[in-house]
Amino acid sequence: MAFRTHPVLWEKKFKGYKATRIAETYDFNAWDGFNYVGHLGGTDSRWWNLTTYEQAYKYPNLDLVYPDAYHNLAGHLDRSRSDSLVEYMRETFHKLRGRPMESLLELGTGNGHIIACAAAKGMRCVGLEGSHATIEHLKNDSIRFADLRLPQDIGETFDMVMCTEVAEHIEPFCAGVLVSTCVKHSDLVWFSASPPAHTNIDHPNEVPIEAWDNLFALMGHSVFLSLDGREDRASRLYVASDIGEQLIGGAE
Repeated sequence: MAFRTHPVLWEKKFKGYKATRIAETYDFNAWDGFNYVGHLGGTDSRWWNLTTYEQAYKYPNLDLVYPDAYHNLAGHLDRSRSDSLVEYMRETFHKLRGRPMESLLELGTGNGHIIACAAAKGMRCVGLEGSHATIEHLKNDSIRFADLRLPQDIGETFDMVMCTEVAEHIEPFCAGVLVSTCVKHSDLVWFSASPPAHTNIDHPNEVPIEAWDNLFALMGHSVFLSLDGREDRASRLYVASDIGEQLIGGAE
């Protein structure tokens, strides 16, 4: 089927012009019960930019891509692995800042274990999550609904923002919006994202990590620590440029 816009809601003649309204998103059912059916075929992970795919340049209804069944997918961290990752974050923060880490904003909460582990260690935690099904599933007052494809400003800053294995779920045209949300809320951003590998509806933006390095640099976080890859959720700690120069640039 040929590439086209989101569904047309109406078309009208208006003072000599053709006026069209299209839907804000389009419906793509990525699940058949508890079976994932979001594979689009082919091998080019740049599919979102290829008009040979019907789904190119479109923005899906997130509730159909991430329903309750999504939580059963392999790859989501269990509580023990989440706790290990939070400890690694705290250790890294203390080495950099010389004090305990006290607050965390997580963008894209998945199964909620990371937020829960951080809160159990006494941190002030907020999570932003774009799936209503996820929020209903978790029933955690610290997790709020937010479509991360759109600008977000929750009016407070944090010791660290965590955005791991989320960026590949954000369409390329919205990547700058996501990074802007990250850097707006902290001088430190803990980050990882899937490299090119898949043609899945929920992974429209798999790019090399260097692409994210460049975008964070453009947004004012041009210093980064290369992390140990723990649980595939520890690739970079991006640091605001002035803070990076102050704490790292002059270090022996």
